[in-house]
Amino acid sequence: METLLCHFDETTSAILTTDEDLMSCIIHYREILQEMEQVNDKMRKEIDDFYNKTDYLYTQKIRMAIIRDDMNSHPEYDIKDDPEPNKMTSEEGSENKENAKPLKNSNIAGTKNQAVVKKSGKPKKTQKHWLIPQMDILSEEEFNKLTRHDRGRLKYLQLKIYLDEINEQYRKKYDILGRFMNKVKITADEKYQAQTFFNDDNDGGKYNLGEKELAECSFYKKGHTKGQILNILKNTGRISEKRRPKKSTLFHLSNPRIEEITK
Repeated sequence: METLLCHFDETTSAILTTDEDLMSCIIHYREILQEMEQVNDKMRKEIDDFYNKTDYLYTQKIRMAIIRDDMNSHPEYDIKDDPEPNKMTSEEGSENKENAKPLKNSNIAGTKNQAVVKKSGKPKKTQKHWLIPQMDILSEEEFNKLTRHDRGRLKYLQLKIYLDEINEQYRKKYDILGRFMNKVKITADEKYQAQTFFNDDNDGGKYNLGEKELAECSFYKKGHTKGQILNILKNTGRISEKRRPKKSTLFHLSNPRIEEITK
């Protein structure tokens, strides 16, 4: 880039100090600008490639964290310490005893122990539970109290359908996150989603919904209707909006109704 700028200056000085033909200088300017544009395109591609690789590494980091958590939840993956040397010699010395034919008394003791195990049975599993936030739906009376500007052409039944869709997205998000945190079996894609949800909650506080999840609602693609519904929810204190630099906006649920799920 510095070399091209030097050529640019040389061409300018040639116009001012010599009898260089103006048209040939303009052509030279154009060639220099084309080369600069090619250099800029190359740099732009390198920057895009860098961001793509950064996103890939971040995705792999999340996947590795999920795998690590899975391995920590299974005792067979625990790294066991090497047995002590004197313990190994005692084990080698006792091999013959282990291979020897057991006595009748030992068989009897073994059957008694087995009987005790059978009586005790498996330990009871502890119940797992998680919370699902839900938004309080506007009543028809609240809707009628809104100004004509806020209501627009929306009918109450339309609004109720859209708010039910938003609640369904909150339910899906926090059901996946609850299963993930309680180590309930979920798919690999759901694990990746849960890690993203977990990061969003750390960043934006509990009970929020990102633009990606909100885009699943039918009204979101309707530009005017989308803005109108979000304004109604913000003006009635149902949600608050949190904008984040270089990240998707989060819609925080204010004073939600909480449902407890038990498994």
